[in-house]
Amino acid sequence: MRVYGLLLAITLLGGVMPMVEAAIELDEHQFDVGTEVYYYNYEESNFMEQDGAFFGITSTYEYHNEWVAHLDGRLAFGSLDYTSQGTGTLSDVDNYVFEGRGWLGWDIPVSDTIVVTPFAGLGYRYLNSDSAGQVTTTGHLGYERESQYIYSPIGVTAKAQIDSVWSANLTGEFDIFWDGTQQSNFSEIIGGLNDLENDQEDGYGLRASLDVERKGETFDVIINTFVRYWNIDESNLAPINFMGNTVALGFEPQNETVEAGGGVTLRF
Repeated sequence: MRVYGLLLAITLLGGVMPMVEAAIELDEHQFDVGTEVYYYNYEESNFMEQDGAFFGITSTYEYHNEWVAHLDGRLAFGSLDYTSQGTGTLSDVDNYVFEGRGWLGWDIPVSDTIVVTPFAGLGYRYLNSDSAGQVTTTGHLGYERESQYIYSPIGVTAKAQIDSVWSANLTGEFDIFWDGTQQSNFSEIIGGLNDLENDQEDGYGLRASLDVERKGETFDVIINTFVRYWNIDESNLAPINFMGNTVALGFEPQNETVEAGGGVTLRF
């Protein structure tokens, strides 16, 4: 019986030891550089849709000392397909997006292996979709569109240490939409037309991501997966002018954006 008891104790100790070795440790300074690829879909209900693949680069800096300071930025490019019941179809529309964000949070240890970090901050997103010089299947001329969002990310991230090498990070986020501007450069279609600028005041965003990290001697490797979603309400009305005279009123319809994909990041 004593032998069996000793074997049982050794077995239990072996099960506990990896948990001790896997105690979570957060570096004070974290620098990340990575790539991302994702499917993009933008839709204005009953009017038009753009979809296709985006490819981009990302960069992040994070400071941990119980409280957390986070900065991140990304730049991505895509060639999208345009579809509309009213104005036909168009292929290979050049798009690019830039986004910069900053937030503050607080690391709350839940256990030796799990840390939860609530956070809040400010973000800026710029999207450019340029079909100037292109013609749709129904003979409509393309033009450049510029979209700008200002918003506040509010969310929580939870990091779990799996063992001495592997860890996982799960993040959920709600984006408070403060203000948006949609500029349609109609002057590229016909000389004398003004560039229409619409204010967007209502909407929201949602984000979720799961990262799996492998610790290395020189740098860590992170596999990222994510979903990003925007739902923006109909904009205000703004005048469309020709040669200084108002000929119509234009607005930006209610729209939804979905981005889903992943990437690889190196952490130093």
